[in-house]
Parts: sequence; C-alpha cells; structure tokens
Amino acid sequence: YQQAREQIRNEMLTSRVQQRRVGNRVRVTDREVENYLKAQEARGANEPEYRLAYIFIEVDEPGNEASVDAARAKAEELRQQIVEGRDFREVAVAESDASNALEGGDMGWRAESQLPSLVAPVVPELNVGQPSEVLENNSGFHLVQVMDRRGGEQQQFVQQHRVRHILVQPSDALTEAQAEQRAREIYQQLKDGADFAELAREESDDAVSGSDGGNLGWVSPGQMVPAFEQAMLDARVGEIYGPVRSRFGWHILQVQERRRQDVTEANKEAQARQAIYQRKFETELQNWLREIRDEAFVEFKGEYADMNNASEGDAAS
Repeated sequence: YQQAREQIRNEMLTSRVQQRRVGNRVRVTDREVENYLKAQEARGANEPEYRLAYIFIEVDEPGNEASVDAARAKAEELRQQIVEGRDFREVAVAESDASNALEGGDMGWRAESQLPSLVAPVVPELNVGQPSEVLENNSGFHLVQVMDRRGGEQQQFVQQHRVRHILVQPSDALTEAQAEQRAREIYQQLKDGADFAELAREESDDAVSGSDGGNLGWVSPGQMVPAFEQAMLDARVGEIYGPVRSRFGWHILQVQERRRQDVTEANKEAQARQAIYQRKFETELQNWLREIRDEAFVEFKGEYADMNNASEGDAAS
C-alpha cells in the first residue's frame, strides 16, 4: 500500500513539473483559435442532423377545388390524431401516399443543409416527436416529424452576476479574529450609508478590484471560490451581504445586477483554445523530454566506476 501511494505521489509530482515547465512554453493565439473554428465549420462539424418521418396526402384532382379541400381536411385530421397520441409511423403506413409509407415514412438522417426546400424552414424549429403543421405544395399536403436529432450547436445560457466586494485578509499584523471584526465594522459602515466604492479603495486587500471600487465585473458560475459563489447566489440585488469567509479572507459583497447570458460563442472559443493547447502541449512535451535526456549526466560509482570510461568511449565514437 505504501509503495502504491509513493508511486501515485511521484506520478503527480512528475505531472506538475511537466505542466509547469512545458505549459510555460505553449502559447495559443487568437488567430489560431479563429482558424480552428473556421476549419470546424467548413467540415460541417457543428451542423445538426435530423432523423425524419414523412406523410404525404396526394390530391386526386389538383384542378378540382373540392378534391383539394378533401385532401387538406384529411391531412389536418391525421395531424390531430398524431397530436392526440397516435403513432406517426403507424399513420404513415396506413394513410400516406408517399413511396416510403410502408417504412413508416422514414426519411433517414438528413443534415440541415440537405433538407428538402419545403421542410427546411420548419424542421429546425420542431422538437423531437412534434409533428409539423400541414404543409402544402403543388403535389399535395405534407406532414413531417423529427424522430431524433444529433449534432449541431445548442445555445448555452448561464446566470451572470455583476458584483463588487471588499476583502479583509488575516496577516502577520492582523489576526483571524481582528480581520473578522474589521470586516464587520466595514459592513456596518456600509449599512449606515458609506460609499461602497470609496471604502473598497481605502480598505480592500484585493488591490486589483479595490482600485476600481471593488468591481469584479460580470461573474459566471465556477469563476469564484465556492464560499464566495454561494454568497453571491444568496444575496439579493443591491443588498450589502456578509461578512463571508473564503480561503482568501473575509468578504463583504454586493450583487448589483443579474442577467441570463448566452455564452455559446465564448464556450466554443474556450473549447477550441483548449484543443489547440493540448495539441501543442503534447508536441512540446516530447521536445522537452528530448532536451532533458540530452542534458542528463550519469556518473557510475563504486564497483561500477569502470563503466564511466566505457560510456565516454561510446560517446566519443
């Protein structure tokens, strides 16, 4: 057991050294990210695909208004049955005039760019299992249903908080109890009407945000340490909240605004940046390992000392 723990410890230390030494060599530029995303788009990596089923109701006499009305009424009736729970494929087998009716109207998987023109504007707006409205063209009336969906870019939304804070850190000159007491005094000053930005500039131990009146800007989930994030979630907009203890010290915070933000593009860029970084890291790691092997010096001692001369002879040859 002790040997296994030591092996795991050594592997962790090796990994940390590699991350620090090699990671510092890797740079990912904005242009590389842009080119990566363009290449992904050109390959259609983000294009959604739909598994479709289809029902076609033919008009027996296209020039006859009564015949057209009858076909339309039939299509509407079939759609209503599907909405009420009848299986789309069963309806296709029993009622569709399309050539694939016996296959339950199955159209297979279609990329969004390859959808028939009649259904192209409709399909992306349908949920899986939802029948379309009745569609009409010169040949008759149509129903389509998305049976499954894969790929594509899903919009990603997060709740963001615009927040500011004042940090009081324990130090050699300020005990834990004194730091907490100082944070409570600042909290009371704020409750009594003191200006938050002014106090942040005067009192906050977070030099970066303190110089800007405590402003942390818009904060997304996962950006802050857990204790601070939980306080941010609990605080009402405009409320002076705290003091809250995190590993950095004591915080008094104020959530100034909340919003639901689309982070789809930001996440795509982050994933692209990480993919490029990992690719470069693997290449640079091999270069680094080669360098340290070339720089390594091995000296044999004791009964193996004679091997030093042999090694030098091999190197000279």
